Formats: sequence, structure tokens, C-alpha cells
Amino acid sequence: MNKDGNLHLIIKKCEDYPILTALFLAVVTRTTVIMMGFQDFWGDSHHNLIISKLTLENNWVYSDFKDRHLTWFPAFRYWGASVQWITGTYSLQVMQIANTILGVATVAVGTRFATTYLDKKWTLFAGILLAIQPYLIVFSYMNMAEILGALMIISWFLGLQTQNKWMIIGSTFIAVLTRTELMYLVGLTVLYLFMVGEKKRALWTAIGSGLGVLLWFGYSTYTMGNPLGWMLIRI
Repeated sequence: MNKDGNLHLIIKKCEDYPILTALFLAVVTRTTVIMMGFQDFWGDSHHNLIISKLTLENNWVYSDFKDRHLTWFPAFRYWGASVQWITGTYSLQVMQIANTILGVATVAVGTRFATTYLDKKWTLFAGILLAIQPYLIVFSYMNMAEILGALMIISWFLGLQTQNKWMIIGSTFIAVLTRTELMYLVGLTVLYLFMVGEKKRALWTAIGSGLGVLLWFGYSTYTMGNPLGWMLIRI
């Protein structure tokens, strides 16, 4: 078989297994970044590591040494605390590897979502783009909340598409506790879903996000005496 025939066969196999192909590329690109010794120089990465450590040491009570936890949402820092608890380490490098797993999962879920709307060729193309997209690669490595937010939003979209109630509830619950803008995005989408008659999807989204919002407002009330204290302290 000639080279063109071999290439065609490889492409055909990749098209038949787009999620596995995207996963492979995601692992390769992100592992390459780690092996190159890319430096996570952002101060927020180190601060997130500290917040996770203090939260774990304070019996899983969300904690920080300079009250930034009053403005930074807790989900990603609890992810960090969980990794530290499981591994028994306090290491930015370990967190970078753990966050890379989130990045690979984001590619897999995004490619799975694409299979519903695209044929094999374009699904593979979408998966490759997700795997090699520089923004996703970099934030897969950094110890920052963006990649967890991306995974939760794509998981939510997949849940909406498949009408998976628990995926919708779980992903929106975590999403609104990950980034401020995701709280607003999910809230606005609930209104849109109701307006277009998607009442079940709207209800499941409202339950998940509502539980997250109530939890955060309750924490704000307990620590600052004001359910909107986390918002006002930003101003």
C-alpha cells in the first residue's frame, strides 16, 4: 500500500474514533508542555495553592490568609484541597498535573458534544482544534480556575443536549461556584430556556445553579453578615 493509502487509512480510523483521537492529541500536547518545563508564573496560581492548603488544614472550611476567598469562588480551591488530601503533597507541580487531567477531560467532553451535531470528519476536526487550542493547553497547566469552568460549561451543554438531569444539575452547581461570570451566564440561560419552552432543561439548570448560589450567599451571610458581601467587597 502506498503512502497516500496509508494516510487515508489513518485518517479513516481517526474519523471512526474522534474522541479517542482527540484524547490522544490532548495528552500529547499537554504532556509536551509539562516536559518542556513551562513555568506557571502567575501569582494567582500560587495563591490558589495556598488557599487550598489552608482550607484543608482548617478542616475543609474555606480559608485564606488575606481574605481573597471572600471574592474568589470556592469550587476550584476545593478541587486543589482534594488533590492535596489524596496525594498528601503541597506542590504546584502536582496541581499542574491534576489540572491537566481536567484539561484532557474538557477535550473529551467537547468532542463528545460535537458528535451529536457534526459528521465524523467535522467531529474529528472539532476535537483536534480543542486538543491543540493554545488557550486550553495553557490553562490546563496553570493552577487557575478557568479550566474547571470550561469543563463544567461543556458538561452542562452536553447534559442539555442529552437531557441528562444529573449532569445538568451537577455541572451548573459547580460552574456557579467556580467563576463569577459563570453565575451570570447560567442565570441568564435559565431565563432563555424558559422563554423558548425548554422547561425541563430550565428547571434542572435552575436547581443546580440555584443550590450553588444559595450556598455561596449563605457563606457570605455567615462570614460577612450580608448575602451580597462577596460582591460588594469587589467594588
